[in-house]
Amino acid sequence: MKVMRVIPLIFLSCLSLTIFLACTKNPFGGDEISGGNRQIRGQVRFTNGSTQEDIYIWLEGFDVGTRTDQGGQFQLTLPPPASQGGQGGLSGAFNLYFYLANFKLASVIVGIRNGSFLYSNGEINGKGELIKLQILYQILKIRTALGSKTVFADSNNFLAVEFNLEPQVNSAIIFFPAQVGNWISPVIFRRTATDEVFIFNSVIAGLAGDDTITLGPDPIKRTVGVSLDRGILPRGEYEIIPYLLVKSEPVPAALIASLGEGADELGPNYLRMPFHREGDRLRVE
Repeated sequence: MKVMRVIPLIFLSCLSLTIFLACTKNPFGGDEISGGNRQIRGQVRFTNGSTQEDIYIWLEGFDVGTRTDQGGQFQLTLPPPASQGGQGGLSGAFNLYFYLANFKLASVIVGIRNGSFLYSNGEINGKGELIKLQILYQILKIRTALGSKTVFADSNNFLAVEFNLEPQVNSAIIFFPAQVGNWISPVIFRRTATDEVFIFNSVIAGLAGDDTITLGPDPIKRTVGVSLDRGILPRGEYEIIPYLLVKSEPVPAALIASLGEGADELGPNYLRMPFHREGDRLRVE
């Protein structure tokens, strides 16, 4: 059996402070701003009204990012003006993106002058808050169903896993490979208590054909079987994750790069890619 085990992942609220010298023209006029306005706050929701943590908020030009909490709230802070490049900090209009891989990409334009946000201007109120609640529209619903929700660490087990992909738009384009390098129908197991990652080969049934698939409007499913040898998984709860990428709309390459090296590749860093998934959890006893 081929299996990969890796150490826990550490997610950073500010992934990078690389500064891109762009957007230097300020379209917001000559209003004075107070010093220290380097922080903004806001909230993101799904179309069904629920909130979701781990939505990625990324500011172009500064390449700074953060993620929402369980209530969909976020807070983003600019680096000090002296570290932004140029003299006295950057100025201009910059896109602030709201990213969840299986949802439509959303953005607003925020004004920045001399390295600080323009409060009481455009999308930002006088308290440094985004005026509008940001709502994300789902492209693809990902559900996981397990043949057995409990296996035993001291026994050999065979686990059936069904991945259901339900487009929420007329057409959804996904990359869902049956083979990645030497990995055959790879399945990712994430231990929820520790974020340890295990990757297994599997036996595939059902879906076949090209790795890039156009869905819609009908859902599809891929059923795989995973052999779990005795002692291969520590006791605990696991999320079972398919390796796939949503290709329905363009996403800035710099945004994907800011998630970390290999975030769009099979491996432990793939879990840096923010997704919303639903379904069963596996218990190893």
